[in-house]
Amino acid sequence: MKKFFSIIALLLLSVLAFSQESFDLDKLLKEKPTKLVIDFTGTLTPDQAQALENKLVAFDDSTSTQIAAVIVPTLNGNDIADFNIDLGRAWGVGGKAI
Repeated sequence: MKKFFSIIALLLLSVLAFSQESFDLDKLLKEKPTKLVIDFTGTLTPDQAQALENKLVAFDDSTSTQIAAVIVPTLNGNDIADFNIDLGRAWGVGGKAI
């Protein structure tokens, strides 16, 4: 059932409410990632990002659940739950490969 209906859990962390930058969410939805941890804000150190990536890959390999962690600077007013679903579907989180 993993390939059909995995639990889609994208962690949209660090949504900065006072961000002055414009972040292109549409472009983000069109890009397919090669990793499970993507930090567009530089919040995580490279070591932290790699450690989290290793844990998420191990979790994916040992369960029927796939989790991706995405940190973006802003949602540009979009609802976090709706964007979470849109991003999970666009990227195929829970599918055969990310």
